[in-house]
Amino acid sequence: MRAETMGPESIWAAINIGAERLGHALSAQSDAELLDVLAEKQIPLELNVTSNIRTGCCKGLDEHPVKIVLRVGIDGDDQFGRPSDVRQQSAGRICAG
Repeated sequence: MRAETMGPESIWAAINIGAERLGHALSAQSDAELLDVLAEKQIPLELNVTSNIRTGCCKGLDEHPVKIVLRVGIDGDDQFGRPSDVRQQSAGRICAG
């Protein structure tokens, strides 16, 4: 389910109707309780750091929520629905520039 960047309330709504993974959901970073629930339920987030920066959703890597997602232990999910580890993806993207 694509929760996009409309605010934490849209992410809560998606969780409440049974979402098993969330597309983007950048605004989750502004709600500590939401981050805890995402981690507890192991709901992966589809994050695309490069796209988020290029489209202006985030000004740069320093303000991208990927660091928060990593810190609370939420994994990512790739575009084909295969579970993947955001830590590995981010390390590769960050190193690749």
